[in-house]
Amino acid sequence: MADVAQLFSCLSLTVGHAASRLLRWFRYTRYWEDMNDFATALLNSISNILSLLLLLFIFILIAALLGMQAFGGKFNGPLGVPRTNFDNFYQAALAVFQVISTAVCLGCCLSKHFMNNVALTSPR
Repeated sequence: MADVAQLFSCLSLTVGHAASRLLRWFRYTRYWEDMNDFATALLNSISNILSLLLLLFIFILIAALLGMQAFGGKFNGPLGVPRTNFDNFYQAALAVFQVISTAVCLGCCLSKHFMNNVALTSPR
């Protein structure tokens, strides 16, 4: 039990130290006018960013529920259930996030055909 308490006290000191090092940059906003303008713009845009993230979360939620309804339990192939499926909410939300972030599509963008076209069209 003492080891766990010691670990948490060490972690809290580490996190506190990292946070203080991060917040140290805001001290420079007093002397550096461009940094002050940047920090002010960043703090003013937090509410807009949070609204956008809430909208994105609602979209992922709706798309995951629709995907579970349409595709739940239908991805059983000869190799078993694929890693990205719509069988439960966590996997469905992850699949929707992969489609939104195009994490699944990186293979097609880096394919040999794509690279050949880039090589042919790029100036030498």
